[in-house]
This record gives sequence, C-alpha cells and structure tokens, in this order.
Amino acid sequence: MPENPLWLRILLTGGTLGALIAGFFKLWELRQQLKRIDREVNAKLKADVTKMEVEMEARLKAETRSQTARLRQTYINALPFHVGLLRDHMSGVRDKLADPQSAREMAGWFSEIKRYGERRLFKDNDPHKGVISGEEFSACCHYHLIFAMSTLYYSSLFFLFSQRIRSLAPFSEADSRFSDKLDEHLKFVGDAFAYKTGAATPEENRVEAERRGLWETVQNNMGALVRRDDWYITYPEFCRIFVNIDHSRRDDHVFMRALDFFGAYAGGPLLTIDGAKSIIAALDSLLHFLFEERRTRHAAERERLVAST
Repeated sequence: MPENPLWLRILLTGGTLGALIAGFFKLWELRQQLKRIDREVNAKLKADVTKMEVEMEARLKAETRSQTARLRQTYINALPFHVGLLRDHMSGVRDKLADPQSAREMAGWFSEIKRYGERRLFKDNDPHKGVISGEEFSACCHYHLIFAMSTLYYSSLFFLFSQRIRSLAPFSEADSRFSDKLDEHLKFVGDAFAYKTGAATPEENRVEAERRGLWETVQNNMGALVRRDDWYITYPEFCRIFVNIDHSRRDDHVFMRALDFFGAYAGGPLLTIDGAKSIIAALDSLLHFLFEERRTRHAAERERLVAST
C-alpha cells in the first residue's frame, strides 16, 4: 500500500495536536472553575462559621446574664435590705453606748436574757418569788427586751447571708471581680465585729479580738441557727430559741458571747463606741459597694439594649 502523502500526514498530525491543545485548555478552564467553586465554598463556610461564633457568643452572654440574674435573686437581692437594717440598728447601739444612762439600760436588757438562760431571772428581781416563766419571758422578748433581741436577730441574719456567700462563692465563675470585692467587704464587716482591725500591730489586734471581739466561730454559729432551707426563721421563732431553756438542746448557748459583747458582761459591754463605729463604717462601705455595683450594672444593661436596637 502506498505511503500517505506528506500533506496528508501533516494534516493528520495537526488535527491531533489541535485536539490535544483544545483538551488542555478545557482542563485548565475546568480547574479554574473548581478553584472558584472552592473559594466560594470556603468563603461561605467561613461566613457561616463566623455567624455561628457570633450567635454562640451572644447566646453564651445571654446565658451568663441569666445565670447571674438567678444568682443575684438567690444571694444578693435581699442583702442591701438586711445590711441597711443592721446598719441602722447598730447606729442605735452606738447612740446608747454614748449615753451612760442608756448604756446601763441596754446592758440590763442583755443581762436579763443571759440570766433567764441561767435560770436566775427572778420575778421582780426577788429570788423568793421564783424565776419568771417561759411565757412571761416570751412576752418580754416582744416588749421591753425587743431592742436587745432584735439586735441579736438582725446580727444573726447578716451573718447568715455573709456565711452563705463567702463559703459558696456563687459568683466566682460568672463574675469573679464582683465575687472578690463582695467577699472583701463581707470579711471587713465580720472583722469589725471580731475586733480584728484598728489596733497598731497584728499582735495587738489578736489580743483585742480575743478580749473584746464577737469571734468568727460565734458569728458563723449565729448565722447557721437562723437558717431555714434557703431562707431564715421569723423573729418569734428566733425568740423561742431563748424561751425554751428546758429543751435538751440549748441552742441559746450559741449567743452567750454575743450577749456579753452587747452588754451582759459583768464589767459592761465588750463592744465600745469606737467598735460600734467601726462596724457601722464597714456596713456603710458594703452598702455603697452594692449600690454602686447595681448602678453600674444597670447602666451597662441600658447601653447593651440601645446597641442591640
């Protein structure tokens, strides 16, 4: 068979080369399309991930705010009321200590409570007439002894709130800065009651705390006795702790140091005017912190709501 002519061989070779070149360009074009698709997919995926991150962050912030709100409802919302109540009452104690006659009268009230617990509170102060009954003493708790008993009650309620917050540290995760500052202020009040501050040296503080202070263990026990589930007992229930001295469990003994602290001690109240002023100053500082924190938090919440609209 005769060999194909040269012109035919060139034509056939050129057609194959053209096909190869056309195929190459089609592959290149396909690759570019795949790259564009990959970029678009990556861009959309990145946008979706960013959106998810933003939504998740917003959800976490909302959950944190909700959790913090629940914690405040449980531990904080009632605290300013009770701090203010104790602050005002301690101001009354300070004023009575500043007046010799009122100081003697107040000391007498706390002494009566102590003597009743010792079964030495006699009718008309006459041993021959016998000790007053539980019913009579209960009436006293709601009348002429009400200032002394409410001093113990309001102090115990504050110690309950302080003990719960300091031991559980409920805000340590949700708001660590607030948690640390609150703990610092609560400790400051407890130290003022315990006479742990004010002296020139640590050794003098220790001696003064031992001699005059309402010791930390006593504070904690007073707080524990007024607790009921997640709240606290009423004033009449508190009075029954002291009235029912025939009960085998003498919870009133927890308050023996507190009675001496406020006036039942033989040499007069362990609490001095300066000591009362220190307690009031610590309570004022705590109140200021709570009010300022609430004001700042409300302002930040308003800004957040404005920004979200």
